[in-house]
Amino acid sequence: MKRYLFALCLYLPTTGFVSPIFYSLLLIFLFAELIEKREFNISNNLYFVIIFILLSALLLSIHNVILPADFLDNSYGNLQKLPFILLLIFSILLTKLIDVPTVKILISLILIEVLFGCIEYMLGTRSLFFALQGTTGFNESQYWYYHKVYGLSSNSTPFAFKCLLALILLYYVKETLSRHFFYCANVILMIGLIISFSRSALIATFVFFTMYLFKIYTRIEQRIALVLCYLLGFIVFGSTMLLQFNRGQSTIDYSYRDIIFQKYSDYISSHLFWGNSGVKLRLTIDDKVYHAHNSFVDLFASNGILIGGFFLVILGFCIRKKSVTYILPVLIFSMFQYGIFWGLSFYDVVFFFLLFNAWTSKNNAFERSLIK
Repeated sequence: MKRYLFALCLYLPTTGFVSPIFYSLLLIFLFAELIEKREFNISNNLYFVIIFILLSALLLSIHNVILPADFLDNSYGNLQKLPFILLLIFSILLTKLIDVPTVKILISLILIEVLFGCIEYMLGTRSLFFALQGTTGFNESQYWYYHKVYGLSSNSTPFAFKCLLALILLYYVKETLSRHFFYCANVILMIGLIISFSRSALIATFVFFTMYLFKIYTRIEQRIALVLCYLLGFIVFGSTMLLQFNRGQSTIDYSYRDIIFQKYSDYISSHLFWGNSGVKLRLTIDDKVYHAHNSFVDLFASNGILIGGFFLVILGFCIRKKSVTYILPVLIFSMFQYGIFWGLSFYDVVFFFLLFNAWTSKNNAFERSLIK
């Protein structure tokens, strides 16, 4: 029962009708675990990352007192003035509560959301919940972009990101799953990725499967055959896919990202070292509030290039060979969308789980359940 409650508390704020404040309930599970076991099995590199985050948050808080942040994000209420990088510590610690059964529950919840997405697609509506309807009409043209649905999310991007993460987790715990569940979940999640039609998620999925196949097929002739298949597929379907990705335009469709990136780049240039004093930056462009649509740009804009840069370098050293296949697609998605580094979130917990689980010993809960 505890696993189900934990998984629900982690998943529900990703839907369009539960506030991110709901994530705070996860701290109950964290403190309960600490009281029960008296300690966490944390490796030295995790301690180093946590200490770096604490020092960074302290420096950013001092700077925020001296020079208050320019723009605030109201998503977290009174917590908005805290350096959001501080919340990443909780996301890191929460990974210690994840085991194989919890991963299976999370995958199952996302599979259920995909089924809602399929119903929406068949009914010709973006969402079954009127309050979540978008401004772009469903089935507005022949291009897939205008057929995307939201599932239970506030828009198609988090829906697609959850499908991507569920797919990665599915392969991560593949050895513990029945063949029927594994293949059925594969099909359902691929349908979810198609009907949510996030170009970032589709590209990241392509990268994931490419790396996974290259990991399985190690002989040179097998890899050459894979490359030839890719080339043949691009020759046959390349022009159609490019047309779909660009929504029928003859040039690259940036979906306003070129303007957003330029505005954020200008802000970073003028706030090079301290950014927005650690507070999440949100810029108003043409009377509409935007995040950076890029986790790394947002990290630099909010925290400055020194802290943001050192943080990424430290995380880079934490990536190990066996986790690259699972980590790289998440990073690629986050280059074109705001995927990770929210603070305390489902996406950050899953990301850090995939990142740091490669460091842990066989004494932890996850690897014990995986071995069984």
